[in-house]
Amino acid sequence: MANPYKYVPKINDSVLVKGKPNRHVVVIVRSGNKTADVRTEAGPVILYYDVPWSKLSYLDANQKTPVASTPKQRNFAGDMR
Repeated sequence: MANPYKYVPKINDSVLVKGKPNRHVVVIVRSGNKTADVRTEAGPVILYYDVPWSKLSYLDANQKTPVASTPKQRNFAGDMR
C-alpha cells in the first residue's frame, strides 16, 4: 500500500474504503477538508460522500487489476459499437 500520509487522492484512483467490502473509484477530491467522494467500481453504483482520506487505502499499480468493461451498446440500427 502507498503511504497514506504523503499521498493525495486523484480523480479515477482505485481505493479501498475501511469498512466497505468493494473497491472504489475517486470521483471528487476536496483538499481543503481532506475528503473525497468515491463510488463502487463494479456492481451497483453506490456513491459515498465526504469520505475522510484517513479511511482510504490506496492501491499501488501492481495491486490494480482490470475491471470488467460494460457490454457494448447497440445503436438504433442494431449494429454493435
